[in-house]
Amino acid sequence: MKIKRIGVITSGGDAPGMNSYLFYLWQQAKLNNYELIFFKNAFWGLVNNEQIVLNQQTIKELIFKPGTVIFSKRFKDFKEERWINQAIENLNKNDIDLLIVIGGNGSAKATQCLINKGIKAIFIPASIDNDVYGSEYSLGFDSALNSIIDEGKKLITSTTSHGNVILIEVMGRGTNHLLYHSAINLGAQYIISKKQKLTANEIADVIKKLKSHGREQITIVVAETIYSSLKLLAKKIQQITKLDIKNSILGHTQRGNYSSSYDNLIANELAKQTLLQINQNNFNIGFIIYKNTLQILELKELLKTKNTSSKYEEKISEFNQEQLNIQWKE
Repeated sequence: MKIKRIGVITSGGDAPGMNSYLFYLWQQAKLNNYELIFFKNAFWGLVNNEQIVLNQQTIKELIFKPGTVIFSKRFKDFKEERWINQAIENLNKNDIDLLIVIGGNGSAKATQCLINKGIKAIFIPASIDNDVYGSEYSLGFDSALNSIIDEGKKLITSTTSHGNVILIEVMGRGTNHLLYHSAINLGAQYIISKKQKLTANEIADVIKKLKSHGREQITIVVAETIYSSLKLLAKKIQQITKLDIKNSILGHTQRGNYSSSYDNLIANELAKQTLLQINQNNFNIGFIIYKNTLQILELKELLKTKNTSSKYEEKISEFNQEQLNIQWKE
């Protein structure tokens, strides 16, 4: 059966570059005479048959917009038979020949649920956490990292003027990609990950050691959600060290950044390869980036692979040890 109508959703956490992919996908669809049908709010939109029409002006501006203009929504219960069947009913009702899903690991699993029921689909990796199965890179990571660097530099500039200590909390869940890369790019002095969590007293000891080696301003990058309150943690450390301890949670500024030039390049290539695979009748696949090349796996095989997050725990340990051994005094 020739593919004519292609359904498209963005799913899970929004990531910079999603809109860029939609922009390039629209161009490729026009070149190849395919009709795109956009569903609002990811799998929730499939279940409720919520479509969204993008006019030409909106399409033209997509490459300049962060987030996703077709909206996204988490739907953890989608794996239930009733929701899968309802989504399939609506896909068939709208004569959708193929579904393109842009998202992270949860989205990939949900896509496979539809494939298991006979729906043709293609999965596109997009997650600021950079933790998509089997892939060394996912759309949005570079843009989110750039946001951390931009905001972090401002915070460090201010605290340097006063010789303060600052705790900066970044996203990335337990995967450590954003955590490690942001610490390197910000010239931080210590990293606290989920598996290498420290108490307030232990952090105070780290700060005292760095100060004894001649550090004036100190930046510590902290993984999100490992402390119930970063503000309270900073207050405890301040009471112990008698130093001025600042704190900042960058939060959703990391998701809301504009797509970087690198993410735009990746989005463009993903869109081209998506249409190439469709033209070759190659479906039920997922894209990954491995050793700097775009590769294709059958989605069910992609879901059996592991992400590359574990290697960062060792890197973080090495980083922290090096920083604690550097003598800043002349």
